[in-house]
Amino acid sequence: MNAKAKDKPQRDSLKLIHRVLRENSRKYLPRYLLAFGMMAVVSGLTGASAWIMKSIFNDVLVARDATLILALALGVFIIYAGRGLADYGQTVVMNSVGRTMVSEQQQRILTHLLAQDMRFYNTASVGHVIVILTQGAESIRSIMNLILTSLGKDTLSLISLGTVMVLMDPILSAIAFVVTPAALLSLGSIKKRIRSLGKLEFQGVAHVFSGVKEAMIGIRVVKSFGLEPRILGELNGVIDRAAKQGMKIGNLSARSGPIMEALVGVAMAAIIMYAGYGIAGGARDAGSLLAFLAALLLTYAPAKNLARLHLSIETTLIGVEMFYAFIDSPAGLQDVPDAKPLAIGRGDVELRNVSFSYGDAAAALIDTSIHFPAGKMSALVGGSGAGKSTIFSLIERFYAPQSGSVVIDGQDISKVTTASLRDNIAFVTQDSFLFEGSIYDNIRSGRWEATEDDIIAAAKAANAHEFIIAHPEGYQRVAGEGGANLSGGQKQRIAIARAMLRNAPILLLDEATSALDAASEVKVRDALNELMKGRTTIVIAHRLSTVRQADIIHVMEAGRLIESGTHEQLVKQRGIYAELSALQLTADPVVPAAAE
Repeated sequence: MNAKAKDKPQRDSLKLIHRVLRENSRKYLPRYLLAFGMMAVVSGLTGASAWIMKSIFNDVLVARDATLILALALGVFIIYAGRGLADYGQTVVMNSVGRTMVSEQQQRILTHLLAQDMRFYNTASVGHVIVILTQGAESIRSIMNLILTSLGKDTLSLISLGTVMVLMDPILSAIAFVVTPAALLSLGSIKKRIRSLGKLEFQGVAHVFSGVKEAMIGIRVVKSFGLEPRILGELNGVIDRAAKQGMKIGNLSARSGPIMEALVGVAMAAIIMYAGYGIAGGARDAGSLLAFLAALLLTYAPAKNLARLHLSIETTLIGVEMFYAFIDSPAGLQDVPDAKPLAIGRGDVELRNVSFSYGDAAAALIDTSIHFPAGKMSALVGGSGAGKSTIFSLIERFYAPQSGSVVIDGQDISKVTTASLRDNIAFVTQDSFLFEGSIYDNIRSGRWEATEDDIIAAAKAANAHEFIIAHPEGYQRVAGEGGANLSGGQKQRIAIARAMLRNAPILLLDEATSALDAASEVKVRDALNELMKGRTTIVIAHRLSTVRQADIIHVMEAGRLIESGTHEQLVKQRGIYAELSALQLTADPVVPAAAE
């Protein structure tokens, strides 16, 4: 490996540190200066605590001067009390800054997360995002604290104590200072291994989070198929691997301990030998040696912290690197600079020569043009993979077409603000998602500024009010994660109430009744009929019985529009729709015209 390659990790580390300091130092500068000032007080008083030992030993213990006892005792009290108060003050300030910093970084992560498009969510690992949100944000605070604590408390303490040592005995100080370069050199080889192992540990933690989340979401499948041993085995394996990486990091970091202890022992032995012969010969006084040794011993903790600083920084930079890798990743679809709010009129929707594919996969839509007339019910039918759900995703601008355009009331939606577009669309799926909070808040999420009367009116229109108030907690009943506390039909009616409250002119229904029993379907169907009144409604359905009354039906196959018309027109055409209709609605299949 050449010199440039060897230096690259160090350059990368310096760039990350510089960025963290650049983004955070100025904002918190007044509080950091306050903390730094208190660290200086702690360091100065630490030096004073060593210096006063000379007078205590020589003047009180040896010379037996009783007049100095009170003054020296008071001095010791002031030194330690002052140091304790200053240390408490800087801890409070640093903790306040640190918690605020973590909170801001987490908000920054969440803002960037919610700005991503669906491509990100289709591939992102929940565990990885959680690790970034927790450990990544915490790493920013840790780097700032490591650097400032080392530059402040540890460095100032060494300066203070080093000054005391030099004033006491320059020659003994020179012997002690020889240890420092040797300690730093001995720890350099550990740094690279710690960083590589740290990345593996972070990845292991992310895998654990993802595995637990997957097991909890799919717990019915896990228990039904007796998958507990396999899931447990996989998770335990990931946990064990992460633990081993952590142990390796801990063991590597711990190697600095024996090295430092041995080097300090060498320095102490040399000092005791040199100074001991001087005291025995009458050339030195014991008080000076005692004060010097006290100062030297007090330097051990800050010196050790500084010697290990680059190891601690390298470990922490793993989280910082993951944090910035996520923050710097491109956001999803963004509004164009001159985007204007959607000027909604009647709610006319149209796809014009749209082609789209998901990455390298086969095209989901191929030069597709479809018109969904305003105020009418349009249906999309076709087999799995025909492109129906993709059309919904493009209308809501979760994705942008590779060619062609989606137009609402004559406006290309790529040129309007995303917020105004989605304000005018309501969406109900076959497995409607509910938040973990109350039923009231779930309905209210359709329009947060709605009044209580508005929410109750929407619930009544969705045939949900009766079952809601039948429960003791009423509208404050907790829906549970994903609506786990409600039946399928109840979840659907809450979702319909949410869509009604939104009062959007465009309504998208994706298999909204396919997963319900007959009794629930009747109630949901009545609610949907109420919801569809006067709106541009686009329905995806596999069961043709649910769309026979549609004003127009579009038949999709392999990303192309094959047929369009009313139920009666399409049956007469004797095409794909007629074949599907015959299979589902009659006992006698209709032969497609092309086969005749």
